[in-house]
Amino acid sequence: MAVTSNARDGTSSREIFLKSAKKLFEERGYRRTTMQQIADNAELHVQTLYRHFPNKSSLAKTIEMDRLQSAFAQREGSTLELWRNFVERSTVEMLGMPQGEEKLLSFVNYDSKDPSLSAAWLEISDAYREELARGIAQDLGLDRYRNHLPIFIASMLWLGNRDVVFQWVATGGHGDLLPKVLGVVDKVQEIVEILVQEPENFSR
Repeated sequence: MAVTSNARDGTSSREIFLKSAKKLFEERGYRRTTMQQIADNAELHVQTLYRHFPNKSSLAKTIEMDRLQSAFAQREGSTLELWRNFVERSTVEMLGMPQGEEKLLSFVNYDSKDPSLSAAWLEISDAYREELARGIAQDLGLDRYRNHLPIFIASMLWLGNRDVVFQWVATGGHGDLLPKVLGVVDKVQEIVEILVQEPENFSR
């Protein structure tokens, strides 16, 4: 993918578009943000935007993957600790935005209606679970590809978190989401403490 530079400050147009999209997704929500608005906010031509990102879902995917890579690059402590901090920070940031709760409800509901966004989230889901599995394998001294335990734990973390969010959305955002998502991590931690005693049960 070509990356052009912005003569104003040397920042690549790709980076400018990502910052613009992130800002508008946070302010307006994913559904109400258009590619034209992202380009206008970036003060660049919309055709330049399409050269970098073919659609809005690819922008959403890239933003999320950048967050993932940044979190693991700054990793301190165990993978479970990293994930707990990441989930807590992400939830607080989202719900702390103006109309954040409404935007999260809208985004999750719209996700199920937009095939391109759903496909992007499937890729993001796989990437999250793989990164978590690699980190867990390293923490436990296991071979990621010869032992099923790391991906098993990673799937519990990721899918458990997603399930709690969807249950919260199904109730119209009733109750405090933060203790619910953190409760998933804590429960998985309890299960891990039992599972790691006999990791050979997950080996092949």
